[in-house]
Amino acid sequence: MSTDINWERPGPGTWEFDASHQTEPFGRYTDSLMGAASERGAALGFREAGLPLETLRCAVVNGWWYIKIKPLGGPEEGGGSAPPAFVFWLLFNLHPELRRRRKAARRFMSERRWDETARSWFASRRAPFVERIARLQLANPRELNDEALCEHLDRTRTLFEDLVEVHFRAVPGCAIPIGDYLVHSEAWGNVAAGHAMRALAGFTEATTEPLAALDRIVAALRSEGRIAWLGEADAASTLARLRDGDTESAKLLREYEREFGVRIAGYSVLCPTLNELPQMMLGNLRRRAELNCASNPARALAERAAADLEKQIPAEHRSAWRELLASARRAGALRDDDGGLAMAVLGIARGLVLEAGRRLENAGRASEAESACDLTTEELIAALRGGGPSKQTIDGHTADRRRWAGLTPPSHLGPEPEPPPIASFPPDVRRVVAAMFAFASRFSADADPIPEQGELCGHGVSPGVVRGRACLVVTTADFERFRPGDILVARATSPTYNTLLATASAIVTQTGGLISHAAIVAREFGIPGVVGVEDALEALQDGAFIEVNGDQGRIVVLGHAPPDAPRAGAPAQEAPEVVVPDPEPGAEPQVVPLELAEEAASWGGKAAHSARLMRAGILVPRGVALDYTAAWMVARGDNACLEANSLRSLSAPFSVRSSANVEDSAGASFAGQF
Repeated sequence: MSTDINWERPGPGTWEFDASHQTEPFGRYTDSLMGAASERGAALGFREAGLPLETLRCAVVNGWWYIKIKPLGGPEEGGGSAPPAFVFWLLFNLHPELRRRRKAARRFMSERRWDETARSWFASRRAPFVERIARLQLANPRELNDEALCEHLDRTRTLFEDLVEVHFRAVPGCAIPIGDYLVHSEAWGNVAAGHAMRALAGFTEATTEPLAALDRIVAALRSEGRIAWLGEADAASTLARLRDGDTESAKLLREYEREFGVRIAGYSVLCPTLNELPQMMLGNLRRRAELNCASNPARALAERAAADLEKQIPAEHRSAWRELLASARRAGALRDDDGGLAMAVLGIARGLVLEAGRRLENAGRASEAESACDLTTEELIAALRGGGPSKQTIDGHTADRRRWAGLTPPSHLGPEPEPPPIASFPPDVRRVVAAMFAFASRFSADADPIPEQGELCGHGVSPGVVRGRACLVVTTADFERFRPGDILVARATSPTYNTLLATASAIVTQTGGLISHAAIVAREFGIPGVVGVEDALEALQDGAFIEVNGDQGRIVVLGHAPPDAPRAGAPAQEAPEVVVPDPEPGAEPQVVPLELAEEAASWGGKAAHSARLMRAGILVPRGVALDYTAAWMVARGDNACLEANSLRSLSAPFSVRSSANVEDSAGASFAGQF
């Protein structure tokens, strides 16, 4: 860390770094949009839920975001022992606003106010925002004169701030039902939060809708006999060909690009949109075609998890527990949906900002177009009108951002963070505060103990075991290096990392807890996930062959990338060949009848699907399946494991089908090696 950097806290109290959302500085344009709107929304949401909190304070320190919860009527500095319980009793009975909050908390829980908030959003309040986004998309930034560009920048800012306010206002309505479910699952059945969260997967359609939209495009291409077009080499020309015309697939692709392709791949206008990454767009379509996904399995897994958890809940609480589970499953719909719309507005803003930057660069007002991302909306509009900051000031902002990107921000500024004195609050308020804390604290990895599973371990947030090629994504510039089937390794993820996660075989993050974005998406997409893996970006080589165990929260390096393999942040190039490891010492080769090979982690996806079809009574040719050790032996000429099993009982001729327990990558065809 540079010694000339001063990490001075922006005010009294404890300020915590927002590690679950920020992986690089956002730039002053994005920074200026977020703070006031999020504080307004949080203040309204806290008030409606009866939380004894004034608002969420936000501040940018050296390009990095810090947040602080400001208590209602309490000291901001924190520290020391909490006041005695009778002091809180007096406050909640004498302080007018705290008395009102106590009544609001009681109503919020008894009337399940979050359900009405979500219902009204999808029934009526969402549509006007979608219409405003559509109107903004009609304009081509390059065709606007300077004044029209200024007007569009202003309209875009207003729309984004309105959506941010809606988003933060809805946070308690999402957090409290989920947190309440976690609190009571632990109190009634001693259920750990990590296990309880698995019963919520598959119920947030806003998260999985981009996958469903891709699957609809693939299905239409198949029915039209155009699926082979996905195999063409040039991504940009292939997509142009696919979107052209009046076929169903062309209409669906254009709709996908308008709704999802415009979304920013991060939280900043510095990040590209999916529409700017044609190779990734085409790769996503290819991956969905390979998987041939008829449905997302996450919900079925969640139902099985819920059935297992319910057995741990005493009989007298099971009915209430099921109601809490149902409320928690409904709670996340609004928050993920309005967040996606906000990312679409940022994608539109990116086009406007970069066009403004090109004009400033051409006029000699900035050294590069990207510097426009380092100006506030007001400064950008003033510059387009001939005023605003000088070229030296603009270039200085860009230089600061790039310098700050190399810093490691402290986890907090000020006193050590302290949990709220939950036990001291009146019962009505205590419940909403406990629920809110149970949710919000789990954005961080240290809210729950991480079992020691070896050198690289974290929270296992989504079950399953996958072996594959690690792709380190440090900044959005690394998106182009990601290949379908890779294991995504990142500091943290944002909603539009979903474009990568749509084709990832697993995910590993260095930060984040059970309710971080990466954890939620791993569960929703049904891929193994491990979050909060300390030093993951330092310990894992880009291109290494690794195993991700989402059940145990463990990462194992099976083979290192060659020394000349590209590191994260390097220019895109051909992926290195992956080193395939020997089986574990003493591992016995396993060969079983095909109908018993239901575990994809052991036998491969194709074998597992065939086994399930056979056991369901569907006609599938008989066969056997080999595990990793057996395939390794056969590949090296040792056929003893085949000669000793039922292969000889099959009627000749028979065929061999590759069924790898690892997804192919650009550097290796894992099934093909055998």
